[in-house]
Amino acid sequence: MGMIGHYFRTSSTNMRRMKFGKLDLYKFIDKLDESEQLDIDKTWQAIQFTLTGTTGETDETGEPPWGNLVIGSDYIIPYEFPLSFISAKEVKEIAEAMKTMDEAEFRKIFDFKKMVSVRIYPLVYGEDEEEFFDYVYGYFDEMRKFFFEAAARGLDVAFYID
Repeated sequence: MGMIGHYFRTSSTNMRRMKFGKLDLYKFIDKLDESEQLDIDKTWQAIQFTLTGTTGETDETGEPPWGNLVIGSDYIIPYEFPLSFISAKEVKEIAEAMKTMDEAEFRKIFDFKKMVSVRIYPLVYGEDEEEFFDYVYGYFDEMRKFFFEAAARGLDVAFYID
């Protein structure tokens, strides 16, 4: 068990309803088709740190578009962790940036030693750098596909940790 990162795609109307307390997140997710959801396991902070240099633990989440990818600036805290809202416009900006962030580019900015020094979740003592990179990039690659489809369909995306 741990802090698992989750994304889901939906309409702007549903996002506004959640934002203003008119639609319960967990009831909504229970009814949401699995193809509209993405579990990124425990990689969320490592991805945030790689792309922005921030941990997401404070109000500083990094510059857009990457700063909006995990714990962005538009969120509510009705649960243990924030529910971040990523508008369809921001989704398109993120998807555009993701087009150039292939494995080679991701590897260039992936700083394992710094992650260890600032204790990025879910690193543990003795973690193998290559295995950790493969783990993190594998989920980032799934995120790319998820965001490309959301952008193509004009959908909003939300992120939460459970």
